[in-house]
Amino acid sequence: MARDLRVAGDDGVVTLVEDELGAVHRLRLYNLPSQNQKPLNLDDILPPGCVLAIKEPYCEAASEDMSGIRVDHPSDWMYLSEVHALFPEIWKHQFDDPSVSPSESLKNEGNAFFKAHKYRQSVLKYTEALRFERSPSLGATLLLNRAQAYLLLGDYPLAVNDVQKYLTEIASNPDHAKSQDEKALFRGAKAFYALRKYQDAHDLLERLTKEFPQNKDARQELTKVKTRLEEEKWGRYDWFALSAEARKPVPKNDVADYVGSIKRDGSGVWVATRDVKAGELLLVSKALDVLFAAEVEGNEKALVYDATRALLGESEGWTLTRKIASKLSEVPSQVDDVQSLSGCLDVYQDSEEGSSEKVVMIDDRTIIDINVIDAVREAFATPFPAIHPLITGASSVFSGVGLWPASARPHLPHACTPNTSRSFLGDVLILRACRDLKSGEGLTVSHVHPALPLEERRAELVRPGTRLGACECAFCAIEEKEGNEMRARRVELVQRVKTLSDKAPAERLRTDAARDDSAGPSNDSVKEIARSVEGLCDTLESTYSQREHPAHVQPRFALLEPLSYLFACYLYLGPTHTEDAMRANARYFAALGFEFEYTDVGAGAGGGDVVVRRHGYYHPLIVKTLVQQSSVCWQLGKKRTADAWRRIAENSMEIVAGHRRLFKEAFGKVYASLNWEL
Repeated sequence: MARDLRVAGDDGVVTLVEDELGAVHRLRLYNLPSQNQKPLNLDDILPPGCVLAIKEPYCEAASEDMSGIRVDHPSDWMYLSEVHALFPEIWKHQFDDPSVSPSESLKNEGNAFFKAHKYRQSVLKYTEALRFERSPSLGATLLLNRAQAYLLLGDYPLAVNDVQKYLTEIASNPDHAKSQDEKALFRGAKAFYALRKYQDAHDLLERLTKEFPQNKDARQELTKVKTRLEEEKWGRYDWFALSAEARKPVPKNDVADYVGSIKRDGSGVWVATRDVKAGELLLVSKALDVLFAAEVEGNEKALVYDATRALLGESEGWTLTRKIASKLSEVPSQVDDVQSLSGCLDVYQDSEEGSSEKVVMIDDRTIIDINVIDAVREAFATPFPAIHPLITGASSVFSGVGLWPASARPHLPHACTPNTSRSFLGDVLILRACRDLKSGEGLTVSHVHPALPLEERRAELVRPGTRLGACECAFCAIEEKEGNEMRARRVELVQRVKTLSDKAPAERLRTDAARDDSAGPSNDSVKEIARSVEGLCDTLESTYSQREHPAHVQPRFALLEPLSYLFACYLYLGPTHTEDAMRANARYFAALGFEFEYTDVGAGAGGGDVVVRRHGYYHPLIVKTLVQQSSVCWQLGKKRTADAWRRIAENSMEIVAGHRRLFKEAFGKVYASLNWEL
C-alpha cells in the first residue's frame, strides 16, 4: 500500500510502501506510462492508500533502515482493487451498517475524487463499489463513470471493456434506462478512436447519432471518424493541413495509417500486390512516437549507462524510449510491431524476448519490456525533417527522430537505387513508388543516402547489435570494384570545379530583376569558367562506363554539383547560351539515370511533349532542376514543352516530398515571376 510520501524525479517516482505484514519499503518506479507529462500528476500514478502488486522477479536492495524495490518495466506492476484475488483481506473495507449501501457510499467517494481530478482514486472506488453492487441501475452508473475515468487516464482498452460490458450485459435488457446509452456509446467511440480502431468508433457513433440525433458532439466526432476512414481505406488526406501542422515546433498529426497495394510476405517484407505506377501512394504511417528538437532544447544532456547491453546512450534516447513505452501502454495493439523488430537484434537472439511471436498477455495486460523497446529504438529509430527542405521556409536540418515500425529495415530493406521514396510531414511517413513495380516485387528504400562514400554507407547500415548486414546491391559492388583510387579521382575533379566556382560564386550569378552587372562577374570571365567546368564534367563523366554500368544502375552523383553550377553559368550568360543551359540540365537528368522521350510532331512554335521513359534516382534536388528546365522553355516561347516539364516536376515533387499539392508552395514564386499561373 502506497503511503503519502512521494517524490517525482526526471526518470521515475520514489515512494514509501507498506506490505500486508506491516513492513515498510522504499519503492522506485521507472519508465512510467505518464512519465512524459510535465508536471507529473502523482495522484494519477500513486495515490495515497492505493494497493500495488509487484511482479516477480524484481530488484530489491537492503539498506540499514529498510529495503528498496526497483521496477523498470511498465508492465511489471499493477494496481489492485478489492475485487482482485491478490488484494489482502486485512485491507478490505468493512461495512457494518446494513442500512448504508456500500456501493452508494463508494460511488460518492469516487465521484468526489473525480471532481477533484484524482482519476486513479476514483477508478479504485468505482471498482470497489462494483464488488458489492447488485442493482443494474447503479451498476451501469459505476461502469460508465469508471469508463470516463479510464479515458482521462489514457487507459483506453479498459474504457472499452467497461463500455462493452455495459452494452452487452445492461443495455441488452429492455427495461434498462436508455438515457445512459448515450454516454456509453460516446465514451466507447472516444476510446476506440484513441486506439485507432476507427471502424469500431464509427459503428458506435452511427448508432449514437441515430438514437440521439440532438447530440452535436457525436455528429462532430462522426465527421472526424469518417475522415479517418477515408484516409485508412483510400489514402485521401488533407495534404495542406499536414503541411501546416509540420511547420509547428512539435507537430502531432491526427491521421489514420494507409496501406496501399502492398502486403507483407512470409519474411515480413513489403511486396506489391499488383502492378504499380511510379508516384503511386503505397504507405502512410504515423510514427509510434517521435522526439522533436524543440522538446529537448535547453535541457541538460546526460549520459545513461545501459547495463543490459553495455552501451552508453544520450538521455534523449531514453526519453524517446519512455515515450514509446507510454504509447504502447495506451495502444497495446502496437506492441506486436515493436516486438517483431527485436528478432533482428543480437542481444535477444537466443531469448524469448526476441521472439517474433505474438506478445504475451498477463493479467489482461500486454507485457512491455523497456530493454526490448530501447534496443529496438536504438537500432531502428530514424532521424527525419518535419517537412521537406524544398518547401518554402523549411529547414534542411533533421528536426526529429522517430520510430516507424512498418518502414523499418526488416520490413522495408535498404537499396542504394531503390524502387520507393519516403518523405515526412510532421510525424507522418509517406512512401511512394519511384518507378513502375511489378506484382510481387519487393519494396526497397534508401535508409542511407547513396551519395555518401561506400565505407560510410556500410558503417551506417551495419549498426551494432543488429543482424542486418551491409548493402550488397549492384551499385555498391561497382563502387567496391572501382576502388579508392577512382573515388579519390572523382573527388579531386569535383574540388577543381569548386575552386573555379570561387571566382564566380553561384549566388552572384543572378538572372532575376535584382541582377547588378556592375557588381556581378563579367560575361567573359564566366564564359571562360563555364568552358573549364564543362571540360571537367566531360572528364568526370569519362570515369564511368555507360556501356557496362548505365546511370540507372550507377548514378553519377559526382556530376550533380558541377552540372548545377554549369547551368547557372550558362543562364547568366543570357539568351545566346540558353540552349547550353538546357543541355547542362539534360546531362543532370541523365547522370541520375532518367531517360526522356521528346515528341516534336505537330508541335509548332510551342515545342513538343516530353514524357519519362525511364525513372532514375530521385535525388531531392531533381525537382528544382526540372523547374529550371520548364522555366527556361517558357522563356524561349516553347510553352507546350515547358508545361510538359512542369508536369514532370509536379510528379517528382509528389515522389520526393509527399504530394504534388506542395509544389505550388515550394515553387509558386518562380512561376509567378514568369506570369505563369499554376
